[in-house]
Amino acid sequence: MQKDNLTHLLKGCVLVKELISNDKRFRTWLEISLQIQVDPSFTLVKGRLVMDWDENFLPEHKKKICEKSEAKFKVRQNSFLIEDIENGFDPSYEWVGEFKYINSIDDLFSYLAKNNLNLDDFELPTWDNDYPL
Repeated sequence: MQKDNLTHLLKGCVLVKELISNDKRFRTWLEISLQIQVDPSFTLVKGRLVMDWDENFLPEHKKKICEKSEAKFKVRQNSFLIEDIENGFDPSYEWVGEFKYINSIDDLFSYLAKNNLNLDDFELPTWDNDYPL
């Protein structure tokens, strides 16, 4: 079955791809998600963005979807100590990167291509892939 990662992103899900870390003490992932102002998981209430828990309790059950023409993304690289992951410790945020903001789907695909990545290679964070956030 082919993954539909773009649809996952447009529904407000986070996608991750494990990268080869330059430091053997770490496991490193690239994380992609929608920018909060276009994320359908959030509703504007009295001037504040509030998560819509009733309709979006689990990522695979999200019903709303961001329009492709309005989609804006954020990406960041996060590294975590292998020892912490293996021992089940809470993740240290010391090596969590800053977000880079991407303003369209085309720009996202350009960013991925420039970094020799493909959206189909990303996955939803699960216990199986050990992504700690």
